[in-house]
Order: sequence, then structure tokens, then C-alpha cells
Amino acid sequence: MISYLHLFSHIPLSMIVFQLFLFYAYCLPTHSAEVLKGNIEWASVRDNEYEEVLNKDKILILDLETALQMALDQNLDINVQEFTIKKTKDQLLNSTTKFLPSVSFGQVLSRRKGAVQLFGNRTFGVDIQTIQPQIQTSFGLFQGGRVLFGWLSNKKLLASEKKNFDSAKQAIIQQTAISYYALQGHKAELESEMARLEQANLNLKERKIAKEFGADIRLNVLLAQQEVDQSIARIEEVKGNLYIESAKLNELLNVGQSILIIPAENLTEKSLITWQNQPQINSLIAQAQAYNPQIEAVKLLEESTKAKKFQTISGFLPTIQLSSTNAWVGSQFDELSSFNQYMLYAQYDVLKNLGGAAVSDYLFAKHSQQEVQSKLQRDLKKLENEVTKTYLELKAGERVFWANKSSLKYSEEAYKQALARLKAEVGVPYEVKVAQTELEKARANYFYSLIKYKTAQVNLIRTLGLASPISLVKGIEL
Repeated sequence: MISYLHLFSHIPLSMIVFQLFLFYAYCLPTHSAEVLKGNIEWASVRDNEYEEVLNKDKILILDLETALQMALDQNLDINVQEFTIKKTKDQLLNSTTKFLPSVSFGQVLSRRKGAVQLFGNRTFGVDIQTIQPQIQTSFGLFQGGRVLFGWLSNKKLLASEKKNFDSAKQAIIQQTAISYYALQGHKAELESEMARLEQANLNLKERKIAKEFGADIRLNVLLAQQEVDQSIARIEEVKGNLYIESAKLNELLNVGQSILIIPAENLTEKSLITWQNQPQINSLIAQAQAYNPQIEAVKLLEESTKAKKFQTISGFLPTIQLSSTNAWVGSQFDELSSFNQYMLYAQYDVLKNLGGAAVSDYLFAKHSQQEVQSKLQRDLKKLENEVTKTYLELKAGERVFWANKSSLKYSEEAYKQALARLKAEVGVPYEVKVAQTELEKARANYFYSLIKYKTAQVNLIRTLGLASPISLVKGIEL
């Protein structure tokens, strides 16, 4: 207290002027922060009105649910996958029509020489034209299972493709959610760094004013300037990360690379998974095997190849056809007369069976089924490993996140104490610098671990086959 009174008694006017300048510095806005804020326009979007915002501001602010729905509606990979289902539906329709009888319409027009007629010394040949319109209907009474198993194979194939489509959609949902969380993290970092820059500018002005009046040293001014420069560099780095991640999300949403996507929601600590009981790896694996669409697709494909094998077995059997022909015969000399013909005949392709074509078809179908069975066993084992890995990553990410959250809490407290010590003139600016550096590290680690933790939750939900806009927005119970 004596030292302060002594200083005030020597330069009372200087200290008064210094306090006025200090107050003026705190009231001034920071120019650097304003410039950086001006580079990012925080637009707003009502409901799903993307078009107006895209054409107007080139800034698209989305919540997670809207982003996921846009990905499902507009992603090009999903659009391509839809045509695979349409083609398989066409195959199923084609095999369905083979249950119907075959009806054909035709007409036979023939011309022949008739009887020779004599007229005096001259002879004339008469050309007789015969017209025979007919309708022929045939129906397979016994196909040996060819038609039935062919239809069943296409039906199972269509169901398999639909599961593949579900798997593709879940993969897009997974990628979109992870990219959105990364954007949220970059946005939070950017806002934090901009606040840090504002504080750093104020501190630099304070240090310069204090040095001009002899109340501070050049070292503290240099440290304050270094802090401003580091903050500006960090902001540019975070902005670059924001633009890169936005470009990734643009591709998933198919909105064009000229658009900057900004999350409408802040990154939260809310968990996506609520555990009803202590989870067991075996129960999670069983759930994944039951609901993962990729596994279901392979199972259905195995059933399709099995039906295809039975279809080739039916190739060794004869076919029995019932044929009906209704015809009308007439010429220019007489009227049309009708007749009906019914035939029941069996057909057996001797050359195909004796030549080995039927055997090769059967072996090909059999090996195709065995290939899919091997793929199913492989995919089940991979799924088991994936569930185990994602669950362990989730638990590890959870522990790291809570540790970093605790570290951030203590770093914030240490920084406040360092500021308090500096204001009480029992500390030095270097202590504040060190505390602030540690605080920024703790904050960066916090955001990084939170993003990684939420990413691990998304990966587990996707592995279990439960990824959807609802599950990633409202969460799920396991």
C-alpha cells in the first residue's frame, strides 16, 4: 500500500490520465475481431427454405435433422442405388409374367395351283389363295419348378437389394452426422478464438498505454502482441478447417461447393445412447446380427442363390405343355371354316442334359450359393469385430471426454486466478500467458474429445443397424 501511495504522490496526474485511457481502451471495439466476424455471415433459415438462402446469401444454416433429411433426399449415391432396386423389380415382374399362358395371333396365307380348265383350244391354271387366321394358346402344366424357383429367386434378390439400399442410406446418415459434429466443433472453436482475440486486443492496448506512462515494460507488450498474432493465426486455421469440413458436407448433401454450411445448433454433451442395463458385448453382437441391413442383405442373397440352384435342378426334368389352336381356313372360292386343335405334349432337352449344359448350370448355381454362404460367415465375423471395436472406442472416448471436461474446468479456474493475481499486482503477465495457453489447450482437447465421443456413438448405432434421422437426433435406448 505504501508503494502505491508513493507512486501516486510522484505522478498523480499521470496515473489519472492512465486510468482514463484504460477506461477508453475497454470501451473501444476490437478492429481485428470485427473484420473476422465480417468474413462469416451468420444467416438464418426458416424451416426448410434452402433455395432462398442459397441464392441470396450463399450461407446455409442447418440443424442436424434437416441435414440428415437433405442427405437422404439429395445424395447422388443414394439416387444411383435406387435404380438398382428398380431394375430388380423389373426382373421380378418379368418372372411373374411367366406364370401366365402364352397367347399368340397369326395368319397363314398360302398360294397354290388349282385344277386346269379348258376353254376351246386354250387351257387356264387357276391360282387358289388360302387364308388361315389362328389363335394359339399354350400353358405349362408342369415346368419342373423352373418358373416358380426363378420367381422366388428374383423375389429374394429384390428383398436383398432393398436391404442394401437401407445399408447405403445408413452409411450416408453416419457420414453426414459425423461431418456435422465436426462442423459444430469448428464453429465452437471459432467463436472461442474470436472471443480470445477480442480479449487479446484489449490486453495489448492496455499494455501499450501502461508502457507509455511507465507502468509496464516492453516484454509484456511483446507478449501481448504475440498473443494477438497467435490468436489471429489460430482463427485462420479454424476457418480453414470449417471450410474444408463444409465442403465434405456439401458433397454429402449435394448442394454445391460454393455454399458454406454453418450448424444451427451448438455442440452439446447430450449422449445419443441411453443404456437401460450394463451393456454386454455378446448382446450387442446379437442385436447387430439381427438388425444390421448389410447382414440381412447377404442372408436374403443366399436364399436367392438357393432358389436359383433349385431352378437349375428342374432343368433335368421334362416339361409338359397344353396347347390349344383355334383356326379358320378359307379361300376365294369358299367361305371360312373353323377347326380346333388341342395338344398335350412332353418335352425333354436331350442335347442339353447329355451335353452337360444342365450340369454346368447346376454347378454354377451351387458354387454361387456357396460363395454367398462364405461371404455371410465372413461378414458375420467382421460385424462381431466391428461391434467390439466400436463399443470399446465408445467407452474409451467417454472416459477421455470426461477427463478433458474436468481438465477444462480446472484450467478455467487457473486462468481466473491468474487474472485476479495480475489485477491485485501480486502476479505477472507471464502467469496469465501460461494459464491462458493451458486453457486454450484444454478447450481444444475438450472439443476434440467431445466430437470423437459423439462420433463413436454414431459408429456404434450404425454398426447395430439403427442409424436414422430420428435415432441420431433424439437418441436411442439399448
